[in-house]
Amino acid sequence: MDSSLLIVLGLVVVIIILILILFVIQLKYKKNLQKMENFALQLEAFNALNLPLFYKDNTGKFIGFNKIFDKSFGDQKRETLQELASYTGNINTEVTLIFDNGIKKDVLLVQTNFLDSQKNLLGTVGYIQDIHNEKREKKSIVEKKTLLQNALDFSDEGYFEWEIQTDKATYSPTWKKLMGYTLEDDEPNNLSGWLNLVESLDIAQVNEKVRNFLDSKTQTLDVEHRVKAFSQDHWVKIKAKAIKDAQNQPLKVIGTIRNITRTKLLQQ
Repeated sequence: MDSSLLIVLGLVVVIIILILILFVIQLKYKKNLQKMENFALQLEAFNALNLPLFYKDNTGKFIGFNKIFDKSFGDQKRETLQELASYTGNINTEVTLIFDNGIKKDVLLVQTNFLDSQKNLLGTVGYIQDIHNEKREKKSIVEKKTLLQNALDFSDEGYFEWEIQTDKATYSPTWKKLMGYTLEDDEPNNLSGWLNLVESLDIAQVNEKVRNFLDSKTQTLDVEHRVKAFSQDHWVKIKAKAIKDAQNQPLKVIGTIRNITRTKLLQQ
């Protein structure tokens, strides 16, 4: 074969190899570019979240956090990261952390491990939700309920709460006493705990008033009835109001119960 032809063939092979190399480099560049774009999008999404967010590598070392984390903890960031380093694995728990300017707050710490298809640890992502005000409000509500119960006990009145969607009801000790509950009875926990104890002669008008109340035909529930557990001259008065949503649908009913037997006897 002519030497010039061999040279040409050699050059063709070299050119083909160079084209393949350039093609591979271009593919890798596109993949890296795509990874960089994906990372930028993820970082933008993390920074858009209105919760302090952090991420660790598979050794537990912190490799980043979003802007809200940096803003929330400020000068206390180093101490916070040291505290968070002590928590490993999947976590959903309440802890106390020191925020910027040395403010201690109760928070919900949620942390999730990410695994590959072979269940090897890739890293950990977590977020922090401030529940300090929520806990303080709950504590305030409990204290107010205690004060209310003490006041009602002094006046021989009881109270109840009824969650309409779940049919979960809470009755005070005085309410149970006025409705004839004893220690041997099952704990009442729904609306039937009340209605089942209404004297049969009064149940029809009680049901009607409850329906009208829930259908918003009346602003308050105001009903008097006798109680099965006692003689027919034992009367109670129920008064209640509904807490409603934005669509004016009742969510919760809060009310009181009072013994009106003496008043009824005087009316006879």
